[in-house]
Amino acid sequence: MPRPSTLALFLTPIMWWAAWPAMAGVHEAAEVHRPYAGRCGSTVGDEAPGGVSEDAAITSIQNIPALACGVDSVAPVITLKNNGQQVLTSATIEYSVNAGTVLTQPWAGSLQSGQTTTVELARIAADPGSNTLVVRVTAPNGLSDEVPENDAWTHEFYTSAPGGLVSLILTLDDFGSDVRWKLLSSDSTMLYSGGPYSDGHNGDTDSVAFCLTNDCYTFIITDAFGNGICCADGEGGLVIRDTMGVVHAESDGQYGDQYAAEFCLTAVHVPERTHAPFGVFPNPNQGAFTVRGGPAYAIRRIAVIDALGRTVAKVQGQGGAAQFLALDLPNGSYLLLVDGATGAAPARMVVAR
Repeated sequence: MPRPSTLALFLTPIMWWAAWPAMAGVHEAAEVHRPYAGRCGSTVGDEAPGGVSEDAAITSIQNIPALACGVDSVAPVITLKNNGQQVLTSATIEYSVNAGTVLTQPWAGSLQSGQTTTVELARIAADPGSNTLVVRVTAPNGLSDEVPENDAWTHEFYTSAPGGLVSLILTLDDFGSDVRWKLLSSDSTMLYSGGPYSDGHNGDTDSVAFCLTNDCYTFIITDAFGNGICCADGEGGLVIRDTMGVVHAESDGQYGDQYAAEFCLTAVHVPERTHAPFGVFPNPNQGAFTVRGGPAYAIRRIAVIDALGRTVAKVQGQGGAAQFLALDLPNGSYLLLVDGATGAAPARMVVAR
């Protein structure tokens, strides 16, 4: 039947202060699974297969969201497992994005047979759009790996850099269960999706923030009953608009089975700072840190945004040039937006426990 359809898209730089609405959906990243997959993290786990002396394996890649907003690099965290019978004391980890420059990081420790541990890798550059990260472990104990089939792990993700906020406002009719939508990039990667919705909510709106970069996109909304989201079933519609007020797509809901719109963004950029900078100390940290600006920098409020573009914390400022925060944040990269007397300034922060 009909579907919500007030779609308002606002093109906003990632350094945008206001809290973003919850994302309707994110395309899941694909991972290539390998033999002898072990547990994530540090464990004393499964026994190694018999007859194998030297065998190191990668069993997972973590700390990279399927859609990374406003970042041009990622910091992978991998799970390394000893599948050999000998104690694993050293190995070499190699990794690259999109078959580009290979970074090498040595590992040293002590893993019993079947034991796993997490390893934090140095940041590696990512390209705007679709990315494929490949991590490989070699030279267990300085020797040849006897089971090379489990040496590598692959992780796919998508980056929007520079990142801009585009908001979708969808107004529903009475039959939200008929409505589904998706947003595709120029290479047909599904970035966001939504629906079905519950019935009986004519006039309700679903506001969704998209983190997008300079690219062309296709928005598609379908109605299972084939009569759009309007008229006899209610007053639905949608708008896609940027923060400058430019409308990229709009429908009054009278589209039958499907409405599709293509639009391109060409002016997403990181705005120049015109106010006093500030710092985060220490950085990286374990969730406790101090935001510190210049002598005349009065902190009014602080927002913490994760790699998916979600506002995960908002703190009211105390009006001083420095403020201490202790937040329960998972490991990862965050964007801090600090609003002061002269405007909002951005900074990157990493939480590593």
